[in-house]
Amino acid sequence: MAEKNEFQWEHTPIFLDDLTGLAQEKTETLCEFLQQECFATEKLDGTNVSKDDEGVIYSKRTVIGQTEKQFHGTSLEELRQVNIQEMKNILTKEIGTLTDDDFKLVVFGELIIKNPYKYDKRELSGKWFIFGAKLECGDKIGPIKKKLIEQGYSIEDQDEDARKLKILPCEKLFVLANQIGLSTVPMISRDMNIRDVVESYKDKMKKGELEGIIFTLKNKDGHKVCKWKGPQEYQPSVHKRFLEANETIIQSSTSVSEAVKSIFKSIAEVILDTSQNAAMPKKGDKKGKQGEKGQVLTNEHKAIIENGIKKTLEKFNTLEVYQEQGTLELVAKEMNEEVKRHLLNETQEFKDIQDDDPAMKYIANMMKGRINKEIKKSKANN
Repeated sequence: MAEKNEFQWEHTPIFLDDLTGLAQEKTETLCEFLQQECFATEKLDGTNVSKDDEGVIYSKRTVIGQTEKQFHGTSLEELRQVNIQEMKNILTKEIGTLTDDDFKLVVFGELIIKNPYKYDKRELSGKWFIFGAKLECGDKIGPIKKKLIEQGYSIEDQDEDARKLKILPCEKLFVLANQIGLSTVPMISRDMNIRDVVESYKDKMKKGELEGIIFTLKNKDGHKVCKWKGPQEYQPSVHKRFLEANETIIQSSTSVSEAVKSIFKSIAEVILDTSQNAAMPKKGDKKGKQGEKGQVLTNEHKAIIENGIKKTLEKFNTLEVYQEQGTLELVAKEMNEEVKRHLLNETQEFKDIQDDDPAMKYIANMMKGRINKEIKKSKANN
């Protein structure tokens, strides 16, 4: 049975939804929000792979077996040699007073398994790039969190009863990784404000040179992250909400500054003007048009699901691995749940979705068909 990953990196909130929410409810805070300094990194189009201090490697949802040499056709040899215990030793010294046994460390990164953004020319293909970490601390969480913040780490705000700390992308973490020779995702900004990052990278986003940007921001009780994905990443509901908010901003004569309007205009241009975007899917890749109101699943919803299936398959190992293990049926159920999460992140119509709903049945049928297709293709190639 494929062992479940108990140290998953949760869904990253969407930058455009943050802007949309402020535009709808708190327009007076937009200027302040856009002026805050941020740590920003390139969002690499890889697959989420992590490793802990005991040498265990995880995909997004499952443990990768010790005997597996590849993940999606990409060698795991270099990652197998990475010693996360070295990072843990340095962290233990930085925290002080605590011992190595007081916490477990899991380090997260993007494993580049494909080449959609000319990663080969940048010598990124096949490599693992760190972006974050988690510490399981138990009842030691309070003093460990306090010490890490004092040392300059960006820690995500969490519930009082949390047992794990989440270190977000930040310069301190990247310096730690580099100390032991590990690579990190490309850094865009140490201390630029959000507005300057958007303006500086607008053209790259319009041209499809990046999958997106990850922002690490301060909030009331710690730090948070959010992602800005390019229009080549199918997200119709997100774009629709933002463009409606943009109209509100444009029409506001006094409550919104020209600087804020300019940023909204720049982002709207990235969404709408895809004439130079080399990463946009070819026409016909997204099936159907908007369905009639009242449909359980519109063609737009189906396209979101199909895109979710594509992305989900990249988060798990090749299907032959699970077939050989006899765990394919169980893994398929995990995949269905992952597609469901993708649908919920992109739309607001399926918050109460149940397993027997038409949407979940559609997901299961589409995933089953895609799995059978991929396995047949693999057998034909062998």
